[in-house]
Amino acid sequence: MRKRRFEQDEAVRLEIDGVAQRIRLCAARTGLPPLLVVQGGPGLPLLNEVSRFQTSLSLEEDFTVAYWDQRGCGNAARDAHAALSLERLLDDLCFVIRWLNERTGMNVALLGISMGGTLAMRAAAREESLVSAVIAISPDLNVALADANAHSILIAASSESARMSRALARLGPPPYLSPSRFQERLTLVADLGGIERGKKFGDILAELAWSLVKRYGLFGAAAALQNARSMQAMLLPQLAELDLFSSWPESASPFHLVFGEDDFLSPHSLVEAASRHCKDEDSLIVLPRAGHMVHFDRPDAVREIVRSRALLKRPSSR
Repeated sequence: MRKRRFEQDEAVRLEIDGVAQRIRLCAARTGLPPLLVVQGGPGLPLLNEVSRFQTSLSLEEDFTVAYWDQRGCGNAARDAHAALSLERLLDDLCFVIRWLNERTGMNVALLGISMGGTLAMRAAAREESLVSAVIAISPDLNVALADANAHSILIAASSESARMSRALARLGPPPYLSPSRFQERLTLVADLGGIERGKKFGDILAELAWSLVKRYGLFGAAAALQNARSMQAMLLPQLAELDLFSSWPESASPFHLVFGEDDFLSPHSLVEAASRHCKDEDSLIVLPRAGHMVHFDRPDAVREIVRSRALLKRPSSR
């Protein structure tokens, strides 16, 4: 496929609390409103997926899209994720929002994926005067309940598969606090189509590995995978206790929550509970034929949601 050219395509290096972090800004033309993509994970970089976002979603036609590798992600130095925490990632995100607002003179829309959706909602509560809207794709709401639901689905599926039954017996019940157990559970969920429809874990892993090599080189890709594992070891125990309902982010910025109907980690009970927290200007959408990665399973629908919600004007902070 022919590589797309943009009027703006710029790599930026930021120092945040002494740690170098990288952002890529892309837009079909200058002056478009900013949209910051907040990656999920934990520990997965984003810069390696830029071409996939651009091919699937084409958000650069309407926004100056900022793709940000979070602290410690990618081929970052090993000490970049020292003392890592969800609060540290939230602080970093708020810094990037302020920087992007200052650079563009416009309020920033946030497109958060999974854990990134949760961080985006919390950041909007802190920086509400700078955030135009939050589009949260499959945000983590209550990890303990989400894990329990996924486990019950895996138990039901294992009755028809001896291989899955053995794998599930080795895995055991949640919580999944180590990178190895987290990946084992991810493998089972992915193989049932709960992450991306029509893709098993091996397909997803192969695509990830190739994208990392293309972005960071062979040794950089190996470093990125090791960094992801190290970050997961720090963040998974914190994520296991995450309950957004116990302290729902209050923000004047509208929240637009998007879930996939086939996402094991977003059961109806959690989606229904989230709907009760929505303000009049918020929205909650469940898309059929989509797993956890709704933006890749239903890119056309997600593109329209982002365009229609994030382009609604709020006054600039300036």
